[in-house]
Amino acid sequence: MEIDFYKKTGIFPIMHTVAIKEDLWQDCSWIAISLYKAFQAAKELAYQRLNDVNAYKISMVWFRTPMDEQRDIFGDDP
Repeated sequence: MEIDFYKKTGIFPIMHTVAIKEDLWQDCSWIAISLYKAFQAAKELAYQRLNDVNAYKISMVWFRTPMDEQRDIFGDDP
């Protein structure tokens, strides 16, 4: 289980990767930084939405418990 592995090692298994073809990166070296910034902005927006408990955006009865557990284990930016 990911939680046990994280607690033991402090490492969370990678679930997604992004790759850029080398020739594209060589032609447009700015693309890596722009892509990183775009994903970072999207992540921050997603966290804002998830942490907005004023009006639930998803229909889960026990929504807060898993979010609190995740925050307790991994911090604010898993």
